[in-house]
Amino acid sequence: MFLSGTRQLGNTDMLLLDDLVKVLPIMNEANAMSDELNKHVKYDIAMISPQARGDMEGRTEIHILMQNKMTGNEWQLEQNDLVGRKYLMQEMYQNFMEGDDHWDVPKDKDPFWEPPDTPVLIGTVHVYLASLAHLIYIAEDLQLIDYKGARQGYLRVEIYPCDARWNLLEDEVNDQPSDLVGQHLRLLVKIPHASCLPARISKSFCKYKFYLDGEATETDEIEGSAKPEYKYEQRLPFDPVTKQLTEYLTNTFLKIEVWGRQKHTMVKLLDREKTSMQLLTKMEENYKKAVEMNVLKKREERSHMKLDKIHTLVDKAQKLHKETIAVKDLDTILHSSVRFKGVSDAVALVANRPSSACSLQ
Repeated sequence: MFLSGTRQLGNTDMLLLDDLVKVLPIMNEANAMSDELNKHVKYDIAMISPQARGDMEGRTEIHILMQNKMTGNEWQLEQNDLVGRKYLMQEMYQNFMEGDDHWDVPKDKDPFWEPPDTPVLIGTVHVYLASLAHLIYIAEDLQLIDYKGARQGYLRVEIYPCDARWNLLEDEVNDQPSDLVGQHLRLLVKIPHASCLPARISKSFCKYKFYLDGEATETDEIEGSAKPEYKYEQRLPFDPVTKQLTEYLTNTFLKIEVWGRQKHTMVKLLDREKTSMQLLTKMEENYKKAVEMNVLKKREERSHMKLDKIHTLVDKAQKLHKETIAVKDLDTILHSSVRFKGVSDAVALVANRPSSACSLQ
């Protein structure tokens, strides 16, 4: 098999294509049933690369992105999860088509429902640790990146090399990472806070595995999305430092995941949309008024310009002791641009102005 007629598919591409062929019909059927049943849920493909998962290598995995169109909340489902839900969806849809008044089910049994407070992965940061092998601390605000490569906020991460009493090694620099082997080292890991998380997030927490950790370490769950204060610290003693540790620090990175729970935002979202529509309507009204005012201003300016030209024409005629003004001269002034009512009014004023020297023909 060939891709676009240019190159033969490798094993990894074949596996990815096979996953897509299997899941796309299921996803399309789920979307069709959701629309028919008015469930306000949309399913889409999410392709998760090894880098997005924080792995050094591997193949791209297919996940299902489930989004509630009323709230904007979204979740990632495994392929098998969607397959399991599909049979329940088909049963609901069949009951609906047969006119069963009880076709709908409670939320805890609804395959189209996912609780908003189900933890979701907001994004990850990769902390490169090579400087620690030289006893140089890390203190950075790192971009929090989601599976699509989009920024979802920032995470403050600090890691300090310390002595046996947990005092910071501020003035020491190690030239060769191998010189640490056999020495005693302490690392103080701090995650002070995150910032600028998505507005739909109500609470968040961080989790990571450092070096040989079997289970992930988690921070406390903190409310807020503008700047959740985790104030987290972990002390990691290494007695002694091994070659494996120096290679880990030199060649790999620490992946920190930020997870969150989403708001029950349907009512608030609808209110916000209503407010936004009202604001937009008000802006449109103000814009129309501004345009109308600008038009009136331009009309007034043009009227004054034409009136000034007529005055000039009259004054010139008076200086030349002319008793008449050619109609074509007035017509040229009046038709020099779009005729406005204000101009006609101005001409009427001039025509009605008493003058012993001039008269209009």
